[in-house]
Amino acid sequence: MKTNQNDFLKCDNPNTDKIRQHGYHRFYGLFLNELRGKHVELLEIGLNHMGSVSLWKDYFNNGVSINGIDIDDKTSDLPDVFCHKVDQSNESDLSAFSQRMNDRFDVIIDDGSHVPLHQMLTLRILWPTLRAGGVYILEDIETSYWGKSTVYGYPFDATTEESNTVETLRHSIDAVNSEFLGSPAREALKAHPLGAVLAGLEMVTFAQNCIVLVKKNPADFSEYYDREYRFLSRINETR
Repeated sequence: MKTNQNDFLKCDNPNTDKIRQHGYHRFYGLFLNELRGKHVELLEIGLNHMGSVSLWKDYFNNGVSINGIDIDDKTSDLPDVFCHKVDQSNESDLSAFSQRMNDRFDVIIDDGSHVPLHQMLTLRILWPTLRAGGVYILEDIETSYWGKSTVYGYPFDATTEESNTVETLRHSIDAVNSEFLGSPAREALKAHPLGAVLAGLEMVTFAQNCIVLVKKNPADFSEYYDREYRFLSRINETR
């Protein structure tokens, strides 16, 4: 793990707080290090001062193509960096972008508005743009603990499960273990607003101020998906 941390530390950039403030380098190498040396298609939501774009360029040794979306017009002189004006609070904007980029990205990082409802809307709509086996990172989930508040001028209320990213994604724990659930619980997951996301989850990791989601890869691991639980008869056996 030290190697992963040091790789990120070498790429630190004064125009991003991913390392200095959040310490994301403690976690990200565990999911991203194996992609180094390959061509990576990455999407970053929220570009601000473009510091993280430079960080990702350094980390992936320029073997990365970066698409970035932001509510404001952004430009970059770096090669293979493409900026798009997209409002992540706008479902139509997100849907149009998703249709253009379907099944495109190996990595998606949401460092956008930090509004919980925006995070969940973006996750739901952009999930189809993430390739099988891809990594989706939700940063700055701290706002789910703020209750009624504002961030970047957006008022929000995170006091209900439906408006709280952390509370909503607690269901991901059941989703990755859905094999062991009874039919009613499985059907409830399918009906969940993020049902397609939950159904496609291979792994979920909750870390300090971020959630990392890994998408299922049926081409390699289909034998572990949608199968009958071998101990189904043991559930509530003594009821």
